[in-house]
Amino acid sequence: MWTESKMPKSHADVQDLPDGYRMTELGPLPKEWRVVRLGEVLHIIPKKERRVVIQEDKQYTLLSVGLYSKGVSVKEVILGKDLKTKTWYQVKNGDFLLLKIWARKGAYGFVWGIDNNAIVSSDYPILQIDQKLANDRYVEFYLSQSHVWQRLSKGAKGTTNRQRVHEREFVQIIVLPLPPLSEQRAIAHVLRTVQEARE
Repeated sequence: MWTESKMPKSHADVQDLPDGYRMTELGPLPKEWRVVRLGEVLHIIPKKERRVVIQEDKQYTLLSVGLYSKGVSVKEVILGKDLKTKTWYQVKNGDFLLLKIWARKGAYGFVWGIDNNAIVSSDYPILQIDQKLANDRYVEFYLSQSHVWQRLSKGAKGTTNRQRVHEREFVQIIVLPLPPLSEQRAIAHVLRTVQEARE
């Protein structure tokens, strides 16, 4: 459903657009839709705000992120005394996790349905959506498209097998179409219904 179109080759192409549409860098879009950098709706949470002091007798839920937008899942539940690294970061429901080394392969996603002791390492920047501007399900569906991964792959830095996309690059590289909030919710609902029917 989501595809990036090339800009029109001539003025005539723009004139051929249906009423109520305009040409953007993502192709023809309804006039009331905006085109924004991801950083306008997804904000980076400073690490110091989520740093956790590990307690040896406490259980922690370690999270991981699947490739190609497969979502966030529980990796394991472990006691604090068994954690080799002592610097971890708390994750809350509604957060967005990014795995820097595999971001170019869709390793990111929103967090839902986890407990209060969920944590991640420093390899996972934590971001938070501005709910006044964007719907998390809508943004999630958009980011699950292969053209987004391709765009990230072009912007990744490092050697071939160790190309990382850091959080500040991530929110700048990605451009997304942003309808009014009510329309985002409606689109997300339809796409989710179709996805559930397929499953």
